Amino acid sequence: MKIARGRIPEFATPVTALRCDGALYDVAKLDAASAGAEFGGDFFSRVISARGAGLSELYGRLLTGRRPTEARILETEFFPLPPCEPSRSAYVQLASADHRAEEPQYEHRDARGLVGDGQPVGLRGQVAMASAGLAVVLGEDLEAVSPVEALRAVLGWTLLLQWSLGMEWGAPGPRPAAHLGAALVLAPSLEAVLGKRLVIRHREARLVSDSLDARVFNVAESLAFLSHHVALRAGDVVGLGAARGARIEVVAGERVHVELPGELALEGWASTVPASAAWRVG
Repeated sequence: MKIARGRIPEFATPVTALRCDGALYDVAKLDAASAGAEFGGDFFSRVISARGAGLSELYGRLLTGRRPTEARILETEFFPLPPCEPSRSAYVQLASADHRAEEPQYEHRDARGLVGDGQPVGLRGQVAMASAGLAVVLGEDLEAVSPVEALRAVLGWTLLLQWSLGMEWGAPGPRPAAHLGAALVLAPSLEAVLGKRLVIRHREARLVSDSLDARVFNVAESLAFLSHHVALRAGDVVGLGAARGARIEVVAGERVHVELPGELALEGWASTVPASAAWRVG
């Protein structure tokens, strides 16, 4: 089950939608068209706090062909947003899957710097490295838990495309924005997709990463480690680090397409932020 978040011209606030067979359906309007309870609420309330209460039933109705026309959202009127609530979420980024250290390495990033599928990020430079991997959104608070408990707290997963300007891991300074997936995937579970590989397309090149579970530290122990060092809360985003073989050099303006075949795809691109002295006094 895939849950998307975005804006449409009809509403001033973001809408929550279900993706089914390549189409989008407004959750609030599916609620209204069903005989069940109307849950309402924003993305955080409906998806995070309630852990998707009622969404499985709505998705099941879509799968059986009950697809009300009034709930359909056209892709052309849907402005994709990250499938999280940036104003209420923290974003912690783990080092790349092949980063070798005695324990998992992580950085605190800016959740408001996450952008949606197909939207541009701003770079102060012409050339950057794009690195693809997965991210998870937590459905529970995590504090000093075991690896088994850490995996149980994962609500869903999505694709993540990071951008960097050649900075070494852990170097001081701001990080460019990152693209967060086209949807939050609740099923299949994270464990079910870790044996797969990402496909990255750029210009005429096609790269295939190593298996997503080819990591110095596995996902469960990395999340458990974080829970002993960071106060993680429901709704927080944790980037699992770039997959091995999933980095590519990109010139500003070029698009990068990332896909987990059969599951989810994400497109990202970067534009150059022009230099300006308007911030100076006088």
